[in-house]
Amino acid sequence: MSAEYSANVSSAIALSTEKDRTGVAGVNLDEEAAKLLQFQQAYQASAKMIQVASSIFDTLIQTLSR
Repeated sequence: MSAEYSANVSSAIALSTEKDRTGVAGVNLDEEAAKLLQFQQAYQASAKMIQVASSIFDTLIQTLSR
């Protein structure tokens, strides 16, 4: 077995191991950022709905208490 062959095999094993490791433990930052924006927009929409509902109930209570 030549030194060059051994180096190539070692390099291939290291590359394969690194791919396996990142496949299991890796996080796609672009994907996570997109999800974060999606959750942020959903939170903002929910907060706006609560604000509108609160305003409607306040108006309703004021109208009924007259």
